[in-house]
Amino acid sequence: MFFILSLKKNLKLTPEYLGKRINKHLANLLNSAVEGSFDTKFGYIVKVLKHEKIGEGKVQDSSGDVLFPLLYKALVFMPYKGEVVDAMVSQVMEVGFTATLGPMSMFVAAQNIAADYYLEPEARPHPRWVNKTDPSKTIQVGGDVRLRIMSVRVNGNEMMGVCEMSEAYLGPITV
Repeated sequence: MFFILSLKKNLKLTPEYLGKRINKHLANLLNSAVEGSFDTKFGYIVKVLKHEKIGEGKVQDSSGDVLFPLLYKALVFMPYKGEVVDAMVSQVMEVGFTATLGPMSMFVAAQNIAADYYLEPEARPHPRWVNKTDPSKTIQVGGDVRLRIMSVRVNGNEMMGVCEMSEAYLGPITV
């Protein structure tokens, strides 16, 4: 789910920032450019951990800007198939429920919910899934659940997971 990766980014710097504090300015520029961004290959870049190397800058003929290659280590969020995760329920429906895990949204279809759960559509304030043998175990909006990821799909800047909750130790997390 969380990985530390060595990544590379090319940053363009205008001539006004060329001077004694160039390294600090490049570090700040890198942090603001990549932290919180999404890369379709690596996932969400949570935090730049270390600025490893600033390469030799190349002056751009047309603008006078300087292009610097930067190597850095970053903490990256990318869940994978088969991983067990804890998420927060965001919506309960007849066809299943949705949950969120940080920037990722997940869907659990009704057929992927354990057979000992049934839908209580008239529950207030929101519908909920209730365990037949232990009614204190419910899946409701704002509740925490433990799920297994069946697949992860990346679409543009969004990450969507399809999950299941039909195995032992998966389901609502009660304290």
